[in-house]
Amino acid sequence: MNPELDLEKQMDRELRSLPAPRAPETLAPRVMAAIAAQTALPWHRRPWFEWPRGWQVASAALTVVFFAVLMVLAPWRTLAGEEVVARCAGQIEMWMAFITDNADRMLHIALPLWSTLAQQYLIYALAAAGTLMATVIALGSAARQLVLKEIQSK
Repeated sequence: MNPELDLEKQMDRELRSLPAPRAPETLAPRVMAAIAAQTALPWHRRPWFEWPRGWQVASAALTVVFFAVLMVLAPWRTLAGEEVVARCAGQIEMWMAFITDNADRMLHIALPLWSTLAQQYLIYALAAAGTLMATVIALGSAARQLVLKEIQSK
């Protein structure tokens, strides 16, 4: 005889014996009002698939023309853009050199500080973080118990 299995069967029986939940009386009127508001929108504010067929065809054709023009003009943009790309690449290379040089300097400063100061206080920082985490868990558990007692008393 498994007490957990018995408890599960008892819970299942109790839950099945409960009546089905009922929707609030105001639900149907609110849903109907939302549907009416959606259908009252002008055609251009509705989803594209609800547009009139002529406007769907026109917008699809306009989109195709737009992308065709982009494809035709794209080679002209790349020819003029090569010079821009070369300039940008030079700037990026200069910034990357600046960042790596300074990162190396910062590392040479940070490592001695870590070995002399931070390692000594790391255990205290971890202890403080653990204490804060335990406090938050305890307060959350206490708040949960208070809410459950409030719900059970109603």
